[in-house]
Amino acid sequence: MGRAVRNRMRELELSQAELVRRSGLSEPTVNAITRGAVSAYRDATLLRLVVALGWSRDSVDRLREGHAPVVSGGGETATRRVRAADESNTAAWGAIRRLEERVDALAAEVAQLRAQNGDRAAAKAKR
Repeated sequence: MGRAVRNRMRELELSQAELVRRSGLSEPTVNAITRGAVSAYRDATLLRLVVALGWSRDSVDRLREGHAPVVSGGGETATRRVRAADESNTAAWGAIRRLEERVDALAAEVAQLRAQNGDRAAAKAKR
């Protein structure tokens, strides 16, 4: 997958920093993808990647199966469309990332509250 991503970045003349901005993925994630360092990715990660690179949405499945991705809308039109990606997509991916972070924080709070309740229940049982 890393080779396909690097080739597409070359076609679009994208730097890793620009791919990070367009996809909303973290820099370490994009770096790992382009190096081919990880073989399994979440669907959400792949979807962000294929959209940012102008590949069709079914390219997520194609990449998972080891097949080449398909350019969305065809050749040069898709390249221009990707190059002209508007800020609303970047803002949306940023909002998704912030929501994911908030969900993680809430899950940690829930775990902490459950632990506290467990401690209270144990103390009450000793009485």
